[in-house]
Amino acid sequence: MRRVIVGLVVLFLLGVVSSGWVVAGHEPGPGQGWQVAAQDARHSPHAGKGARLRELQVIAEVLGMSQQDLISQLRAGATVADVAEGQGVNVNVLVEALTRKEAERLERAVRRGRLEAAEAEALLALRQAHVRRRLETPYRLPMLAVVAQVLGMEPPALVQALREGATVAALAEARGVALDTVITAVLAPRLVHWESLVAEGALTAAQKETLATMARERLARRFTRPWQERPLVRQHRP
Repeated sequence: MRRVIVGLVVLFLLGVVSSGWVVAGHEPGPGQGWQVAAQDARHSPHAGKGARLRELQVIAEVLGMSQQDLISQLRAGATVADVAEGQGVNVNVLVEALTRKEAERLERAVRRGRLEAAEAEALLALRQAHVRRRLETPYRLPMLAVVAQVLGMEPPALVQALREGATVAALAEARGVALDTVITAVLAPRLVHWESLVAEGALTAAQKETLATMARERLARRFTRPWQERPLVRQHRP
């Protein structure tokens, strides 16, 4: 029975850490060190669209380039690791930058006796392995990062404009960009995925077209209305 419990705990740790759930904001009490991995997802650098935009900002700063240039290369199919190599930066430097907060929280947990040093080391190693894998595979850009790149804006400037009441459609018109161009760019990865499903026989070509039409109409409505804070930063209930 003990082996079963230990196995379940290990699987839990692997699942939550690999999903982006990292060190707890509220550290557990003595004897509950494994729970440090079950942090609310809002503390993860990969949680929510707003957090992912901040992650791009960190990556761009470490690589010494603009977010717009970074996003452009990622949209073209390069991985973050590819871009880092082109900039002469070892991917491990990025991994360390993106897991620094987790490392600091783990260190505090060890100092306060909430976690064994070996446990903290194992959790951090697992987290860093997950981040490295993300950086070495095609990067899933947040929607606003793509919109910003198409409009020729840095993501923070786009977010600020949206928070001040501008719409994506109005910003596109002011920059001489057709709204359909923005929509097509945002949908591009999804369309590729649907095409693969058609090739596999999971969708028909007609179903793919129906989905594409629905998605375009939904984005057109969303982009012509004032942006809401909820899509920018995902809210998590305690």
